[in-house]
Amino acid sequence: MIQNALLKGKNRAKKIFVRMLIGLLGFTLSLSIIYFMMGLSSPAVLNLLAAICAPIGIWLTYRGFFLTSKILMHLMVLFVVLGCCAVYGKDSMILSFMVPLVQSALTIFNRREWPFTAGYLLIILVLVPLMIISGFRVYPVTLDGAALESVQLINILGAI
Repeated sequence: MIQNALLKGKNRAKKIFVRMLIGLLGFTLSLSIIYFMMGLSSPAVLNLLAAICAPIGIWLTYRGFFLTSKILMHLMVLFVVLGCCAVYGKDSMILSFMVPLVQSALTIFNRREWPFTAGYLLIILVLVPLMIISGFRVYPVTLDGAALESVQLINILGAI
């Protein structure tokens, strides 16, 4: 309903992208609330940032800046996933989001935008292994027991 009001026409890719942004908005807002309730403020703020950027992406798409919106939103989601990985570490299964990120990049960017897809995939394929190998952590949060299992379940369900 929102995407039909914003995007009149037959451009299917824009409609699908706007639906993805609406889903991103709902998921990241819910995740922010859950993380705040668990007392994990750093990941909550990161997810809230993505929730704030989703309407901006919808607005950019509506105003005719579709490519800019796609690049901005893909980089924002990658930033959130890598930021959460830097806070939690690899044990939280936050890296399960990498497969949907790659799939989204391959689906949303068209053939003419292949350089952006290649650049995005290169960023993922370089940064993710470096973070895993180096054990890079910022404001490390050590999760154990039920908190770790809760975060793992949230991340696995979010990646699906």
